[in-house]
Amino acid sequence: MSPLPAAPAVQYGELLMPEKLVPLFTPPPGDLRIRGSYGGRGSAKTRSFATAIAMQALVLAGQGHRGIIVVSRQFANSISDSAKAEIETAIRAHPWMEPRFDIGESYLRTSDGRIEFVFPGLARNIGSIKSKADVLLTWIDEAEDVPAASFEILRPTIFRTPVSELWLSWNPKDPLSAVNQDVRVGQADDPRCMLVEMNWRDNPWFPTGLNEERLLDKRNKPERYAHIWEGAFDDSGASIMIPTTLVLKAQACEVEPVPGAPIVWGLDVGRQGDDSAIAKRQANRLIEPVKAFHRPDTMQVVARVLAELAQTHPKAMPAKIVIDANGMGWGVFDRLQQIKREREVLVDGQDVPPLDDIALIGLNVSNAPTLNQVVKDFRSELYYQAKQWLESGLASMPEDPELMRELCAFRYEEDRNGIIQVESKKDAKKRGVASPNRADAFLLTFGAGTPSLTATVSGGLSRLRRDRLRELHRQSVDFY
Repeated sequence: MSPLPAAPAVQYGELLMPEKLVPLFTPPPGDLRIRGSYGGRGSAKTRSFATAIAMQALVLAGQGHRGIIVVSRQFANSISDSAKAEIETAIRAHPWMEPRFDIGESYLRTSDGRIEFVFPGLARNIGSIKSKADVLLTWIDEAEDVPAASFEILRPTIFRTPVSELWLSWNPKDPLSAVNQDVRVGQADDPRCMLVEMNWRDNPWFPTGLNEERLLDKRNKPERYAHIWEGAFDDSGASIMIPTTLVLKAQACEVEPVPGAPIVWGLDVGRQGDDSAIAKRQANRLIEPVKAFHRPDTMQVVARVLAELAQTHPKAMPAKIVIDANGMGWGVFDRLQQIKREREVLVDGQDVPPLDDIALIGLNVSNAPTLNQVVKDFRSELYYQAKQWLESGLASMPEDPELMRELCAFRYEEDRNGIIQVESKKDAKKRGVASPNRADAFLLTFGAGTPSLTATVSGGLSRLRRDRLRELHRQSVDFY
């Protein structure tokens, strides 16, 4: 059995809170419009929100506010279906907090009577919320289930006072859900909207029994595992280019790397504030989890690459570094080429390891594909190569949930001739899929003639494409 995670818990004021959620609840009432958390099962989202909302009620009362806190779910036919019990449990878990609340069978309020909680179900009682004039805070749990129409009705009520806020907690399922489209995507750049992803490993109290359930799902339901436990969308009915099952099999594979095979690094350079990432692959083995880092300009990315090389054992140095040479990536590629060409030994006070034996390859993913009888564009070709690598049954990867979530997020289509085209980043972003920097770095290790295993032709391919692949194999086409 895998060991339980050691996610930190910290004393947040007088509350015990998962460390990852502290920044979400630190700003005082009214500083943010929306606070939210999304992710998989067992992440302590509901427990943490229940604790934080009890504390927020006391803060609002202490500031002299008087009004209502709405705690709601889409489907709550009675108070027993609401989050009332969660909040009461959180209150009683803090001995200093319990005397400050008046807890009844059908009501909950601060002991001074200033703040009262109400627990309506949105599906049946949204009109009763709309009529309330003194709503200070609204928490919608299981927000994935709330339709866009309900959000539109609620907005004028939710934000009527200077301190009014909307809190949201949910397990993602449908990329087209209202909470995903209107909040996670639609307000991603709003500085007054803060969202935190929480999964099982972020829960400092993750119980042993639940961990056993997680491991059972990982073994028995690999196609659903990422959705249930890692906060991925439920794409079980969609055409996903790289299914979760392939990544999980590679994570469980312990084969040795091909002896003497060259090591290849893939470097994806982030754009517009996105992270950059470095992936390291040796033939059938991804050497370590992909390293993501934030460096806002070209020279800082170059410095990070040089530092990574300096920390690498001579026998583990890459034979190639494949760089996404579009946009900012071209500047990184050009500067590294200059350092190599001029044999610079010191850059910004940092020793430079010898680059003579490292091939620097600038890859433009907008280039035409080499497998143009199989894929529509070069980006699709990289995905195709990675999928073939995973389908070989000899690929080995360390556990890397961020890489898995990014790699398994993209869909694909086939035209009438069986030609594959992977979903564009722009289209994926509309579904709430973030920029796949780790996945892109990994995919780059298959670029520019980088050698790897020749994979088997297996499930998930149309008959037309299988026939074409067999013909290509007969023609001894190099699948990298």
